[in-house]
Amino acid sequence: MLLTMCGYNLSDERIEQLNEFIKSKNAEKVDINILIATLTHLKQLELDSEEENQADEYLDAFVALGGSPDKEGHVSKEVII
Repeated sequence: MLLTMCGYNLSDERIEQLNEFIKSKNAEKVDINILIATLTHLKQLELDSEEENQADEYLDAFVALGGSPDKEGHVSKEVII
């Protein structure tokens, strides 16, 4: 795949997402415009994934300090200090 030649090592799931994106653009061949659009879409998928991971880290910390995994409860100031 062209992205592999650009230095991207993508999972099968991510490749499928990008193939669906390219199909949605009705592209018969990959030209520079489709490549740029695909790379932009890939970057957005990566940013979305990072935001989800960051939210998961905050939830993990909340639970470790005594909160509930369903985001209920509270953590006392003394525990944080």
